[in-house]
Amino acid sequence: MKQYSLGFISGACLIASTFLFLGAKGYPDVIKTNEIQIVDRETGRLALHLYASSGSGGIVISRTDETENASKIVLGCESNGGSVTLYNAKDKIIGGLVPDTNDGGTLTLNNEFGENRCYLGADNKNNGL
Repeated sequence: MKQYSLGFISGACLIASTFLFLGAKGYPDVIKTNEIQIVDRETGRLALHLYASSGSGGIVISRTDETENASKIVLGCESNGGSVTLYNAKDKIIGGLVPDTNDGGTLTLNNEFGENRCYLGADNKNNGL
């Protein structure tokens, strides 16, 4: 009787595994999604956020220490080009590389309050400061 039971269980496992193998689909190595969020395992805070919406997208990289500041780096893509924005612990923009409306590029440096202190830009009309 014991051998009969073991044979029956083995057969059931083989049938179940056959259905699993037949039902499995071979997916390509591409993941398609609108958003990916990576959270720090220890603190539960958002560490990396990849997103795409309405023709734009970006990557936000944040600190996850609860005892430290919440500074972050944002890499973005908009209709007029890509950008890099730096934030300080007060969540103020302290610097960035961004395109302007005339297809040129700008470099901005701000103080700790987010007030612009240096602007360097060039486009099809202007060169320099």
